[in-house]
Formats: sequence, structure tokens, C-alpha cells
Amino acid sequence: MDGNVRMAYRYEPDALSHVLECRIDSLRDCESSSASGERLEAIEANDGRSCLVVAVEYDFEDYAQGHDEYQYDYRASVCDLGVVVDLPADARAQWIVFGVSWVNEANDENVVNPWLAADPFGDRQRLRSGVLG
Repeated sequence: MDGNVRMAYRYEPDALSHVLECRIDSLRDCESSSASGERLEAIEANDGRSCLVVAVEYDFEDYAQGHDEYQYDYRASVCDLGVVVDLPADARAQWIVFGVSWVNEANDENVVNPWLAADPFGDRQRLRSGVLG
């Protein structure tokens, strides 16, 4: 891995709906595709040399709004080189954490590394209030 960053936003309910985006503006042409997995909504960008993944924790199946075992109350989706989180007006207070990771010289052996490292809660450790680990 050449880089891994986690960005957290503490959402506090205010009876309004909100949209959060974590998007990369690329200066080079690259191909992007969904890189979603269990409890991970993600987008992968590859310019033929470098590979970058942007992700947010979420079950990409249509189980949002508290209907699955994970009790998510927001929706996540991918967009051009980024991910979007839609928080409804009745969403609870929570951390929304985005993971961004990349490898500069991608090859058959290390191209999966950014996907694994971009998982915001890869160790399934929850954030304590006010702390981003």
C-alpha cells in the first residue's frame, strides 16, 4: 500500500436529510467500476498503473433503513470516482467513515490491497465518541 486515509464525519440529527460525498477529482484518465462487497460500498479507479479505492461501510444489498442485522439507517451508492451517503431526516447520531487507499504501481499481486485497506472498519472496531482511530 502506498497510502490509506480514513475520513470521519460525526452526524448529529437535525430533522433534515443530508448527502455526504467522498469524491476524488482525477487529473488523469482512468476507468472506474464498483468495488462493493459485504458491508462495503466502494468504487475503484485504475489508470493502468495506479489503483485507488474509495469506500464507506454499508450493506450493498437493498437492506438499508434498519431492515437487516446491521441496522443501517442510511443509503450508500457509488458515483464517478466516489461514494455517496444519503442520510434521511430520521437518521440517528453516528459516525460516517470513508476509507480511501491506493497503490501506485498496481500489478496482479497487489491490486486487491487498496480494496482491503479502504474498508473503513476493516477491524470492525467502532469509534469512540470524538475519536478517529
